[in-house]
Amino acid sequence: MSRLIPLLLLLLAVMTHAKDFSQYCGSTSMEKDCSAEFLQALNDASSNAFTLRFSPADSYLIKNINTQGMGLAGVTLEGGNLVTNKLWLSDISQLTITDMHITGLATEQVQQPGALVLVGGKGAKAYNIYMKNITIEKAAEDLLVVVNAGTVTVKGSSLLYPGLAQRLHDANNSDPRPRGSNLLLSGVSNVTIEDNIIKHARKVGIYISSGDSKTSFVTIVGNRLNLLNENLPSKRYGELGGNGIYLDQTMDMDNVVIESNEIKNYRTGGIRINGSNITVTRNHFNRSIEITDCKIKDDDPGVRKSGTAVKGHYLDQATISDNCVHNTLTGFHISAWGLVSNMQIFNNVIVDGSFGIYLDNNANGLLSNIGIFSNLIYGFNRYAIAFVNTKLATENYVIGNTISNGNPARKLHSYGFAPKNF
Repeated sequence: MSRLIPLLLLLLAVMTHAKDFSQYCGSTSMEKDCSAEFLQALNDASSNAFTLRFSPADSYLIKNINTQGMGLAGVTLEGGNLVTNKLWLSDISQLTITDMHITGLATEQVQQPGALVLVGGKGAKAYNIYMKNITIEKAAEDLLVVVNAGTVTVKGSSLLYPGLAQRLHDANNSDPRPRGSNLLLSGVSNVTIEDNIIKHARKVGIYISSGDSKTSFVTIVGNRLNLLNENLPSKRYGELGGNGIYLDQTMDMDNVVIESNEIKNYRTGGIRINGSNITVTRNHFNRSIEITDCKIKDDDPGVRKSGTAVKGHYLDQATISDNCVHNTLTGFHISAWGLVSNMQIFNNVIVDGSFGIYLDNNANGLLSNIGIFSNLIYGFNRYAIAFVNTKLATENYVIGNTISNGNPARKLHSYGFAPKNF
């Protein structure tokens, strides 16, 4: 009995440091708006250091939440269902959200802004944000935005159906790119995006930009992205999403690892990389990651052949290795718009496309110290490996790659290796 007493006291302490949101708002079936009560509960949870809990059986309607300037910190939200047009938990450090379902609300009277859920610092930088086992769905534009934040984890969650308002980047339709990403990161550091389900993206599954500060030390691992969007096709991308994972076209990205992700149904690209110290490894493109032998064909009828697996423009110290590429028009396309240097591409398997590995440049671009070795490329119908440069590239090498038609019955009408200004 004496041993049970400390455990009982610990359990009592835990229980007394939690409060159910129904104590603030009794409208557990969305009979009325609980926004004012929600803000009060957040303030109390921050001031008194208790966990704010929501029963899994309850659903609450909250609108137009923005905590910027409230001085909150140390907030933990757990469980339940929130229906909202705007949940901006701005300027909250030590923020934890677990086991919660958030659904976007949009009616003629209540419109969503550009982000359905936003965390991070709109004023000062926010730190220590942890989100696990949450579902966010049905956003007019972006589902989840993390901005100006350090030490962030998004894990084991589902981000579904962004871009439902069908808004465009250009209202005059001259640029028909749709708005709406599942997850947008801007000006962040020490970030882990792990084991999430990302589906039905109209533009980008995971979009990373530098914002007002450099984005650094980001790990994207074990996520499953399927961008197919049959019910709401876009003018630019049709039933496919634009890009799976997209690092903005700048050198302001540093130390990014993209590893062991499954990415399917991208119109433009699986992964767009830019920046320094970038690693892309062990990802599966338009193919199930559960099939471990990359040489085995995956005949998934739900995959549309399109796009480029990995593309990049501004790179230094980059590695593309041990990836598995199927059902994709181009394996890797490195198109130098500035200096692309100190890059290695090795141990990849690229199957059944038009181009295996293709490198070129524009007027301002230069390829330097690029190594391509130990790749298996087969079943292509144009080039397996091509350097096509308008000016002299230096210190590049292609060694020990295996190139095959992949089908003895088909006429071989392609080129294995085509160097120009190599």
